[in-house]
Amino acid sequence: MDDLHQPWLEDAIQRVRTGTQLVPRVGIILGSGLGGFAAQVIADTTVPYSAIPGLPVSTAIGHKGQLTLGRFFGHEVAVLEGRFHLYEGYSADQVVRPVHLLKALGVEVLLATNAAGGLNPDYRVGDVVVVEDHVNMMWTKPGVGAGENSPGEFYDRELVERALAASRAAGVIPQSGVYVGMTGPNYETRAEYRWLRQIGDLVGMSTVPEVITARSLGMQVLALSVVSNACNPDSLEPTDGAHVVAAVAKAEGRIREIVRGVLDREA
Repeated sequence: MDDLHQPWLEDAIQRVRTGTQLVPRVGIILGSGLGGFAAQVIADTTVPYSAIPGLPVSTAIGHKGQLTLGRFFGHEVAVLEGRFHLYEGYSADQVVRPVHLLKALGVEVLLATNAAGGLNPDYRVGDVVVVEDHVNMMWTKPGVGAGENSPGEFYDRELVERALAASRAAGVIPQSGVYVGMTGPNYETRAEYRWLRQIGDLVGMSTVPEVITARSLGMQVLALSVVSNACNPDSLEPTDGAHVVAAVAKAEGRIREIVRGVLDREA
């Protein structure tokens, strides 16, 4: 069945369209602790995930679970406050349903944000890192046929360069890196951190399925990670969901300025 003609999706579009006819070109997925970003959006409509047919319920800490369509500094956007994860027990196809919905609503550019552990020893908690590539350790390729994407095509090079330029303009040290996607729900062991440091700069439990799906649907993709904890295998510190949310929330203003800079450069 065509991805944009699934029964649940048609019902979901109808539900969202009861509140607005705004056609967003940009979709933004907010990760853990970044819900404050949505306060900067002048909303046409806000719909809880529980009221949208076909969408699961977000259970992760720091994920409000609602979709807002509106304007962010003059740019028409659709903002997902919270996402779904494989570790919550959802299938890969359930995890990426919001991406299908964004596409059906008119989104052409996806900006995905996340909280991630900093594998790179140069990173500090609160740093914003532009994702330039990923390593998929989730063993899933949701809703995409074999060979659908060629290597290196997931993250739009022009958007990456805009994000780095926007970081500089916002007074943020521009950084880019490779994100390693793990299924979770546990944080990694010392041995796993040592191994992961050889293949990536960041580690997290989201984003990769959404990016793969967005690219298969023809979207341009940019991903931004906020370093929520330092993954130093020789000096591990206790962490949990509440710690991650608190650490990332402090970087929300920097994320907002970078996203605004990226979109303004496109206008």
